[in-house]
Amino acid sequence: MPWILGQVCLPYFLGEDSKIFSFSLMVFQLGLLIQVAWIINASLTVILDIYQESKMSKEIPINGFIQIIRLVVFFFTAILFIAILLDKPPLLLLSGLGALTAVILLVFKDALLGFVAGIQLIGNKMIAPGDRIEMQRYGADGIVKEVALTTVKVKNWDNTIATIPTASLVSDSFRNWRGMDYSGCRMINRSILINMRTVKFCDIEMLESLSDLNLIKDYVKNLISEFKFKEDDGKKVRPSNKRRVTNLGIFRRYIINYLAHYEKISNNPEYGSIVGETEPNEKGVGISILAYYDGIDPLGYNNAVANIFDHLFAIIPEFELDFYQLPSDTTNSSDKNLSYVNQD
Repeated sequence: MPWILGQVCLPYFLGEDSKIFSFSLMVFQLGLLIQVAWIINASLTVILDIYQESKMSKEIPINGFIQIIRLVVFFFTAILFIAILLDKPPLLLLSGLGALTAVILLVFKDALLGFVAGIQLIGNKMIAPGDRIEMQRYGADGIVKEVALTTVKVKNWDNTIATIPTASLVSDSFRNWRGMDYSGCRMINRSILINMRTVKFCDIEMLESLSDLNLIKDYVKNLISEFKFKEDDGKKVRPSNKRRVTNLGIFRRYIINYLAHYEKISNNPEYGSIVGETEPNEKGVGISILAYYDGIDPLGYNNAVANIFDHLFAIIPEFELDFYQLPSDTTNSSDKNLSYVNQD
């Protein structure tokens, strides 16, 4: 390199007793120092660029470690630069920094916290570029673009950039959607509130009308044959004294069969569909629906959810059930078939 060649050839052009010899030697030494620091920094950049092209970079980001190495290089470069300028041993300058330890810790507090947090994030595989995370405290809901030494940059769905301190990802809670990406399924978890006044036992006429629904045709026909009213000594048996089925129970069975036949709902046994009831309250009784959409694309997921619940909303009158809905101006409608819960 020219800086090394200059130092070697300098005594041949200038005598060591020359006034400008010391100054020229210092210039070549400083140039060599800056050149070495620049080469190390460029090498780190190349290593980072090559690493980011590999698959491992999606799981283990090293941006923080590269930044730490750069800080160490620049720190020692600055110490050596000052030592050459003052013509003092570098160890003497380092020993003098002991009294400034508190100041140094205060200045580099965020870097130190970020470095420790980065080790925890990488060691526990908590976050990586490409992950979708949610952190309401910092308004972050999107894709992780960069995991740096002190900050993590998240590109939100509205194309804004949210910056999160790296240490906060360890001390605070956040949601990472990586598991959804690995599973290939996305959960649907919603409830439908039913007016409890419309829940009742099914009579034979209702069962016969429901037997036309293809998804529960066999189930309802078995119920008809099993639970037909029988007269006992000329008297009808009280319905509450017999094993009966409710319109709500049949509606739950319809939902299960509908989800099983819906092409976008996963048939993987590990991600089975569950339809149950929530605890009744002042808003009625809720039918909880848990299923898994076979895919992770947001557009397909939202379309599937909309199609499923649109169908359930439209089919529920077939079961003589009604939804819970807060009273509104529609209560003045002349349609007497609508049922509402009295809030008085």
